[in-house]
Amino acid sequence: ALAMWMMDLLIGRGERQQREFIQRTFSRYVAPAVVEELIRHPESAAVQGTRREASFLFTDIAGFTTLSERLEPEALSALLNAYLDGACAIILEHQGTIDKFIGDAIMAVFNAPVPQPDHADRAVRCALALDAYAEQFRLEANGRGVPMGTTRIGIHRGEAVIGNFGSQSRMDFTALGDTVNTAARTEGVNKYFGTRICCTQAIVDVCPDRRFRKIGDITLKGKMTATGLFVPIAQHEDAALIGDYADAYALLEDEQQAAPMRFAALVKRFPDDPLARFHHERIVAGNCTTMVVMDDK
Repeated sequence: ALAMWMMDLLIGRGERQQREFIQRTFSRYVAPAVVEELIRHPESAAVQGTRREASFLFTDIAGFTTLSERLEPEALSALLNAYLDGACAIILEHQGTIDKFIGDAIMAVFNAPVPQPDHADRAVRCALALDAYAEQFRLEANGRGVPMGTTRIGIHRGEAVIGNFGSQSRMDFTALGDTVNTAARTEGVNKYFGTRICCTQAIVDVCPDRRFRKIGDITLKGKMTATGLFVPIAQHEDAALIGDYADAYALLEDEQQAAPMRFAALVKRFPDDPLARFHHERIVAGNCTTMVVMDDK
């Protein structure tokens, strides 16, 4: 009886320590519901890295380095903290895992540590919500005389090694691999297209119920093959623009002679549309193709 009592005591102590480890490790960057799920299924919080598929979301504020040099430290801190508070709340609402902050940039993971069968679509929904929030935040900041730039978002899906990495004194839950690097570059190329959200073919392939506008077949820097890049379509977007762009893009993709004229007309009708301008300017420069090779990240 004494041995059984001691065994129960040790097991109970081990379970408490495990619960405390999970809460301490994950409560900072995942939703409370995810922490509870990890406590019920602690095997998902294994310390060693495991290879698994996930969707990765990166955000970055355009021109933030320049802005940080213009603002006083107190004003910069207040602005960034307010922005990150709202952005992180949206990520947690979609049950994404906040991997890390790199200055004003955020890296988030879906489908880890807790499995999410709809992780790609969840990442797209999160990106659209983040875009709406960030644009409103930017406009309000601009209204106060703070020249805050747009938030650019990139999404990619694929395998990565995910787990707790670090030393005995400090560990972080993170992801490693080429998929993560591709997701980061997907965010970065928004500046060349004038877009705010960019996602890869790998995301589009598993989101059949969601609509996208194709940017082109892009060879990212450091890659040998092209991948399709897309912009997810929000509910409020102009249906006429979406339809006319799709028609013009199809002509350009098939290398039809009517493509230059269609894009010229599209830019005239929708002068503020970045994708129409992007392709029109390429056509004028002699690049009448949807294939784009990136020379920079």
